[in-house]
Amino acid sequence: MASKKGVDIAELIKAKEAQRKKVLEPEVEAEEETKETKVTSEAAVEKKKMLDKQMSININPRGILKVCAIVVVLMLVFFAGRFSVGDIGIVDSGSDSGSWLTGLFSGVDAVDEVTGEAVPKADEPVVVEEPKVEPKEEPKVEEVVDVPEKTVTTYDNTQLVLNNVKVDWKETWGKIIQLDYTIINGEDGTIKPSYISIRVEGYGDFEKKMPLPTSGKTVKKGQRFEAITNVPKGFAYSESTTGDLTSVTVTATLYDANDNIMGSFISDFSLK
Repeated sequence: MASKKGVDIAELIKAKEAQRKKVLEPEVEAEEETKETKVTSEAAVEKKKMLDKQMSININPRGILKVCAIVVVLMLVFFAGRFSVGDIGIVDSGSDSGSWLTGLFSGVDAVDEVTGEAVPKADEPVVVEEPKVEPKEEPKVEEVVDVPEKTVTTYDNTQLVLNNVKVDWKETWGKIIQLDYTIINGEDGTIKPSYISIRVEGYGDFEKKMPLPTSGKTVKKGQRFEAITNVPKGFAYSESTTGDLTSVTVTATLYDANDNIMGSFISDFSLK
């Protein structure tokens, strides 16, 4: 009997213990949830405090300058190499950095931003197309028609001037071998002289004819013709006939092809 009572008391205690756990179990779970919520809230607050904290960064100017100097030196060495092979071109300031870098580092020919044409590499021959030059219109020059002048056959203003005579002196006699003369055309047209005849003082009407060169047989209006021409076989003379050889009168007459007198000239010359 006593044993059974003891069993009942033990079971009763167990039952009460179980009942107490059932009552306390929700409270423990709520307490644990409260603790977890509190921990989460504290962590969020701590994180927010860390974001709001002010941080200070220590910068060493000397170190930064060293790094910058090294970078600049490397870039200068790189660009010097690019310039030495002629593989770098001038990029328009308005182009973007991508095109600029492409022109520097890519092995493909760069493309001109303005013209859209490929820029050849340094080892490729560059063909420069010369601009087309349009021919200039040359000023029209009116052709001057050489209207033939009328040939004058009557002579009023034709002049013959005997500038000098050249002689060949033989100690006791001499001869006139050349004439230096000028023909002046003052007529209203072209004259065509043919020959000159000369007469020497002391020899009366004896004359020596001297044919004119072809260039002197046509003299246009207002022109003058000068020449030194040989006297065929010369004009021989002696002091016993002419007298004083330091002053001898020589007469020259100009004729046309029809033996018409065109002009004449008289002057004294030294024949010695």
